[in-house]
Amino acid sequence: MKKVFLISLILISSLAQAELSIYETNMWQTKDLDGKAMPYYAASIMPELRTWLMQDWKVFMWGSSDCPEENTLSWFARHTSSVTYVDWDQNWISELDRFMQSLQINNVKFISGAREEKRVMHKQFGEIVVNTFSDYGEKSAYVNAIAQAGIKYDLILVNGHHRNTCAIKALEWIKPGGRIIMNNVNQATIGIDSQRACDALANYPHFSFLHPGHLDWRTDYWIIQ
Repeated sequence: MKKVFLISLILISSLAQAELSIYETNMWQTKDLDGKAMPYYAASIMPELRTWLMQDWKVFMWGSSDCPEENTLSWFARHTSSVTYVDWDQNWISELDRFMQSLQINNVKFISGAREEKRVMHKQFGEIVVNTFSDYGEKSAYVNAIAQAGIKYDLILVNGHHRNTCAIKALEWIKPGGRIIMNNVNQATIGIDSQRACDALANYPHFSFLHPGHLDWRTDYWIIQ
């Protein structure tokens, strides 16, 4: 297994530290450097993302738990060539579509995955009982929407339901040298177990970013060589 490179504030340059100051010190985020909505990711990944030359990239994104005003989708749409977004909730897609139109962002394609039974499990973490994102759906329209366009992507973002399954499916649809980002990796405080995905991606360079001041909120990415 490749060594996981855990990025901490101690290792971030003074410039990056200045950029991190735009975040709240708790788990919630405010605005990006240009005053627009930021990805709902651990803050310490932002200096890294700003170094990526993404303007010609095609992106696929599974799901989002963001509110529109702090939105991962809009950030990547503004920084890449196109984003294909799938969600199981058509009402949420309609809300996001209206928000993209209000920002005059027109390079997002929305796909509605078939509605499924939402199987929510409960796990005990010490004295806390939390809901987990169900780990199933290999044959669901949501997971398999990535195959719809028949193309491979430069960047795939894993959020929403079926995160382990989606991350594994992403390996079939990522370009050589492409990147897979997964949010909330192994985040026990909200009941997410990402071990199956981490095992499937173990042979690829892996970078992990903690959110400052938060117990276990991580955003990770892998380079698929």
